[in-house]
Amino acid sequence: MNTRRTGTTPASNHGTSLARQPTPSRSGRLAWVVLLLADTGIVLYGVLAVATPSLLTAGYERYSGTSWASLVAQAPQTAAYLLLIYRMVGGLNVALGITLIAIVVELKRIDALAPRVPPALTLPEKVPAMPPEAPP
Repeated sequence: MNTRRTGTTPASNHGTSLARQPTPSRSGRLAWVVLLLADTGIVLYGVLAVATPSLLTAGYERYSGTSWASLVAQAPQTAAYLLLIYRMVGGLNVALGITLIAIVVELKRIDALAPRVPPALTLPEKVPAMPPEAPP
């Protein structure tokens, strides 16, 4: 049984297709850009957390209602531990964001965000004639 498109039998075709590859749709391109921007935001937040611990101090003062300086005076090891945790979370965000960016770029490279078009259906070579309709 030969196929019309490739001239080979389905067993020897091994899943190759000569059909035109689909181009990414507008929504696929938009999804790629949105994912890339979100992942870049995660990396930027992580870099800010690692580089500027003053953001933590302002957040702590707003949350607790006490000053960061009073926490450092009363419990310096607790303040140092909070800074360490804040920076570690920032570093983990950088690592996660870079990993997610690599995944999104790979999806774009293999064109996984493009819509998949099923192969065209073919009719048999001889289509039997329709039987005449019975009178009512």
